[in-house]
Amino acid sequence: MEERTKKGAVMKILMVRFSAIGDCVLAGYLAQSICDSYPNSELHWMVEDRCSEIVELMNIGTVHAVPRTQWRKQGDIKTLIPQYKWLNAMKKLHLDIAIDIQGHSKTAWATRLSGAKKRVSARATDVIARYLNPTYPGPQVGHEIDWNFTVAKSVLPQLHSSNSHPLSKNFAHSPVARKVSITTGAGHPKKLIPVMELQRLSSNLTALGYETSTTFIQSHRVRL
Repeated sequence: MEERTKKGAVMKILMVRFSAIGDCVLAGYLAQSICDSYPNSELHWMVEDRCSEIVELMNIGTVHAVPRTQWRKQGDIKTLIPQYKWLNAMKKLHLDIAIDIQGHSKTAWATRLSGAKKRVSARATDVIARYLNPTYPGPQVGHEIDWNFTVAKSVLPQLHSSNSHPLSKNFAHSPVARKVSITTGAGHPKKLIPVMELQRLSSNLTALGYETSTTFIQSHRVRL
């Protein structure tokens, strides 16, 4: 079976996308495609703690919430050793593949220290990221969802697009053809949209005949 290594062990795949909330939502399509294409594999996702709630809502794979909020409060320089120990502990998982779909230095270090046998990055936004992991040749073509899929397929040849999202299970089973999913939130207070405005949008869409599934994430509180 393609989802097993040469020694017969279950293939372990790591996705690295720390932030932001919207980008993590988009990455859900790749996570679903991996699970559908490699049903007997083991999926892991590294994400910042401030964005981990939306990933946990997807209920797909194992979520590793990186405590960057605490590290930033204490100072990145002062917490270098705890950061290294936390990220280096991922080696205990004996990962086969790591896919960095963010490409920042922070995610590049996480990908490198994961100990995965194969690594690929969707981009390298700085010099550090450029040298830590193999970068898929760019420039990026198409939407972020399509680019994530293209990059992942370079190390997962049997990958196929499932065209579905883990959050789609929030829709009730009904014959309604027109469906809208509103998933919003922010890791920074200045980016938050008032909940009442989003509820009004959902109500207006419902009045127009759409079935809506809404996930609000405000100040690290989840409300469905």
